Amino acid sequence: MLETIQETSMSLSATDIFLTSTLPDVLKTVLSLPVALIVLALIFREEIAELIPRIKKVNLPGGSSLEQTQATDGKDIDDSAEVKALLTQTKAENEAFKEVVTQQNQTLLELIDRLNLFEFNYLDTFLVLKTKAILLDLYKIGAIKKSDFFEKYPVISTIEKEAVLKALKDAFLLIENNDILHVTPRGELYLQHIQYL
Repeated sequence: MLETIQETSMSLSATDIFLTSTLPDVLKTVLSLPVALIVLALIFREEIAELIPRIKKVNLPGGSSLEQTQATDGKDIDDSAEVKALLTQTKAENEAFKEVVTQQNQTLLELIDRLNLFEFNYLDTFLVLKTKAILLDLYKIGAIKKSDFFEKYPVISTIEKEAVLKALKDAFLLIENNDILHVTPRGELYLQHIQYL
């Protein structure tokens, strides 16, 4: 029985020796450069097949070379004619697009003018004369502190001044920025519309 255990341990040792000494040699052979190249060529065969027609010249060992000659079937000429036709078509489409955009911009400007006219006519009936006069006065001043505004018109009550400010702000004729009041460009257009400017 002791002999069987010794034989088994000897045979395992021989197997271990085989695996540690021979297996790396086998792996080196399998994973060598030529084998790796063949494996890569098989993996990427479709991509390589697509690239081969693009090769113009190959230099071979010994000084010889292979050159691919291109057949002159007029394909290059047709391609350039196609490209020119596409460019001409694209330029024409761009010009047509620019014309459409210009027309749309003109239409938008006309709609904005109509909208302003409608709103200004509404404001002309909605805003009282005092509010219009205060807007003109603020336009001439340029900018004023809100506290100075409340002191500037002693004849008008504070409630009425607040109502004037609210009406002008709601109509976007006046803005308040950091406690400073400014007439907006829209406010200037309104003053032109009612012929105060």
